[in-house]
Amino acid sequence: MPYNPGRVWCGGPGLPGAPPTTRPLEEVGMYTERLTMMDRVTALLGYSELLLEGTYGELTPEQEEVVRKIVDAAYDVRDIIRREGAGLSYD
Repeated sequence: MPYNPGRVWCGGPGLPGAPPTTRPLEEVGMYTERLTMMDRVTALLGYSELLLEGTYGELTPEQEEVVRKIVDAAYDVRDIIRREGAGLSYD
């Protein structure tokens, strides 16, 4: 594949014998950033769920309320990331 500044190779569309494709660097960067944010939100949700399950000890009612607010906010952020990234799928 010839060098093309500003684009990056992303493999073919998944079909045998399909030609490789390229994507604009900006699009790849946004996709990578979205995945990074989603990883962080997933970790936040996972640790919050562990806290709510009592894995690290029992929470006071006040602590449980705060962690539930964190979980609710993390789900909101996850949904925003999904909506904003809807056009960045790689088939």
